[in-house]
Amino acid sequence: MFSDNPQDGNDWEGHDDGFLVECTPPECAQNDTPPEACDGYAVYWRPSAPAATGPSAEELAQRAVAAMNLSMGQIGSTPPASGSNPSAVGTIGLPIWLWIANRAENTIGPITRSAGGGGLTVTAAGTLDRVEWTLTSANGTTIGAISCDGANAPGTPYDGRNSAEPSPTCGFGADLNSSPGTLTLTGTAYWAVEWQSSGGQGGQIPFTTQPITTQIRIGELQALLRN
Repeated sequence: MFSDNPQDGNDWEGHDDGFLVECTPPECAQNDTPPEACDGYAVYWRPSAPAATGPSAEELAQRAVAAMNLSMGQIGSTPPASGSNPSAVGTIGLPIWLWIANRAENTIGPITRSAGGGGLTVTAAGTLDRVEWTLTSANGTTIGAISCDGANAPGTPYDGRNSAEPSPTCGFGADLNSSPGTLTLTGTAYWAVEWQSSGGQGGQIPFTTQPITTQIRIGELQALLRN
């Protein structure tokens, strides 16, 4: 803090105008210790008021990350989510493909945003590190859990190929699709953000999105024999 009221004492260093700048160590301010009793407390005379303090590089990095609006994205799966296609039913014994359906820079990356203030600019670059998936039965039992990492994180949209062929990048194997019913898919995206400031500082910020959940239905394929 600073004062512009001259007073008696050596702090003014013989001046009758200007400003006194009071410096209090952060730990004293946090602990509500009286400044005068704190080791490192000092008062200095200055001819002009101190410049306003701007945001730190770390604060600007957090603002840049917030501007990215990072998201898990919409779940793509085989069979399709029952919420988007109520008539969709998968078949027991087939692999389940998983992917992020709404592909954009804030759902699969890469993405870059900047924030500035107080003469400082920070640029942050985000990449999708991995997507973690869980498959849960109707009674709440976890059937399977996988992590799709790096280039495989966004998954591969199903392209109509042989339905018995597993996803080349991300999905559950046929061995986990062994009983009929409604299954719950949950996906959580994990992002890695690296930032650099115009002042030469830098760092990393891990970011985890809110999980997204949807349901799929699995049925048995009935064979009809006719004479």
